[in-house]
Amino acid sequence: MTGDGSGGTGESAPAEHTSPPIVTPEAFPRVRKMRLSFSGISRISNLATLHNLEVLYLDNNYIDKISNLECLPNLMWLDLSFNQITKIEGLEKLPKLQDLSLFNNLITEISGLDGCPELTVLSLGRNRIRDLRHVEYLRRFKKLRCLCLAGNPICDSISYRQHIYAYLGQPGRLKYLDYMLIDHTEAQTAAETYHVDDLAELKEREVVLDRKYEEEERKARKKPKVSA
Repeated sequence: MTGDGSGGTGESAPAEHTSPPIVTPEAFPRVRKMRLSFSGISRISNLATLHNLEVLYLDNNYIDKISNLECLPNLMWLDLSFNQITKIEGLEKLPKLQDLSLFNNLITEISGLDGCPELTVLSLGRNRIRDLRHVEYLRRFKKLRCLCLAGNPICDSISYRQHIYAYLGQPGRLKYLDYMLIDHTEAQTAAETYHVDDLAELKEREVVLDRKYEEEERKARKKPKVSA
């Protein structure tokens, strides 16, 4: 390589390498997003200091049980897709969770979500759910707007969409099923014609339970606080 006339070689000086910042345990409470995808993880652990974590990716690992998430009260997004989970559990202490993906696991039953009242998006596609009656459990999640069950055995039922429309497709509720916008005219028709007696009975039970819950909340608010 020829010079530039100033006696130099014309070669660029080597770029200055800067080391990545060292993450110390003191910084963990400030972490809000963590991606642990494709990390060969078989057990969820070592999250105790991440109290402010809001987004957690644990997809594409070897996890077979949901556990050790009770230390993440601010978690809003959890991706556990493409694992080996057989049961929905361990979510009791996630009151702010809005988006949950359990796509492509080994789950057979829809349950274990009672600790997630803010749930808005739920992906349970490509699991082993067979019983349409499990869908009724999701009625308690008033904010649920997007649901994916595609790829489960229940999708083979000729009444699959009609069942979900009737139980979950009321106006102001579920908007998307299996990535498709719900036709609320069709949903209304399903609600008026499909399992009418069962739906009416279920709604009556829900009214009773709602009143009981409201009464318990009212009593709890009136209960005097004990001084420390």
